[in-house]
Amino acid sequence: MQSSPGEHFLSNFPWSREECHSVAKSLSCSDNITPLAVQGANSYSVRAGEGLVVQFRSKPVDLAVHDRALTIHGSKYIVPIELRREQPVYVYSSPYRGKTYCEQGILSVSIDAQKNTVTDLAVFFAQSCNHTRNVMEIPPTTIQSYLKECLTLPEVSRKVQFLLDNLGMEIYSSYTDSVDKLSDLPCVLVHDDLGSLNILTDNNGNVTGILDWSGSQYLPLGWNLYGVEEFWGYMRKDGWVNRKEKEELEKGFWNAFWEKAPFSLCERRESVEFAITIAKGIGLLWRNVGRDGVDSMLKEYPEGLMYLKALL
Repeated sequence: MQSSPGEHFLSNFPWSREECHSVAKSLSCSDNITPLAVQGANSYSVRAGEGLVVQFRSKPVDLAVHDRALTIHGSKYIVPIELRREQPVYVYSSPYRGKTYCEQGILSVSIDAQKNTVTDLAVFFAQSCNHTRNVMEIPPTTIQSYLKECLTLPEVSRKVQFLLDNLGMEIYSSYTDSVDKLSDLPCVLVHDDLGSLNILTDNNGNVTGILDWSGSQYLPLGWNLYGVEEFWGYMRKDGWVNRKEKEELEKGFWNAFWEKAPFSLCERRESVEFAITIAKGIGLLWRNVGRDGVDSMLKEYPEGLMYLKALL
């Protein structure tokens, strides 16, 4: 029997579904309350009336990092959030900005709409390069140790070794420890879970919001490019499949990125492009292997190995 949206979260939440809906009605002045089709693991969200989303949480959202993202990217990409109630539960509201790609299904969206999406995402990545920091929030020595552990991953150890080989530790500045190839990249605010679950668009594929900035950190540009590569293909039981539109979409993304990227990057384009492949590989491992390590991933998420084989 299929569970209703948010059932797992609500089973451990102080309020019932009915109590949540009652609060949403009072905030929106509307009786039309509809649970969002795709729910996060740590919240319950409803659409209240035509123009409001109300979210219920047990723990507070880090609005400081959300506001930082808003400063960098503006309201086109960052949906304003307002805290409406707090303790014992936290209630947030935001304007309704459309459906996530996860709700729509990437393959069901027209190719023209997807072109608009990847173009907007390219501008989003380029924008981040105008607001950089000198220091990565994950120390280079931690990255090095992590990659050494990932060498035990079956079938991808050569690719991991390639990343390590391009991770020559050096101090290139009196202000910060850096990493050889990654030092070619700006250190930008990186969304921790960029992907179809957190990308909102309108009916034409124009990005109207990037959700859930919790866990975001300052890391090398390209660390979370895995979120864009969801548009290049998809996983099946027998492995990753590249879509026939992959080349066209990928070319459109990079053309739009370099059109908006700062001149300081464009004049070093070749070295930056190579460095991005290193950052992307490390970010892909960091995201999919996770903090629990290789053994845990292979036990709990064995299909992740096929994903890594395809995209590393």
